[in-house]
Amino acid sequence: MVAGLPGNLASFAHGATGVSVYVLTTDGVGYGWGYNSNNDLGLGSTAPGSIGLPTPNTALSGVVEVSLEGSRGCARIRGAAAGTEVCLS
Repeated sequence: MVAGLPGNLASFAHGATGVSVYVLTTDGVGYGWGYNSNNDLGLGSTAPGSIGLPTPNTALSGVVEVSLEGSRGCARIRGAAAGTEVCLS
C-alpha cells in the first residue's frame, strides 16, 4: 500500500518511463504522483517537477478510466459520449 491512498483502488496507469503514476478509486477520484512532466497528472502545475505523495485531482469527478503515455495523461468520464476523454495535459 502507498501512503496517502485510500483502500478502494480500481485501476492504475503509469507513464512510459514509469516516472508518473495515476490511480483511480472505485468512486471515480484520481490520485497522481511522480515527475508530472507538462502537467500530465492534471494537478494544476505545468512546470515539470516531482510530486512525491499521491495527490487527488480535484478538477475531475466521475472518472472511469485513466491513461498516461509519454507526457500526456487522459481520463474517460462517466456518462461522456463514447470515445470522449478529457486530457490532463
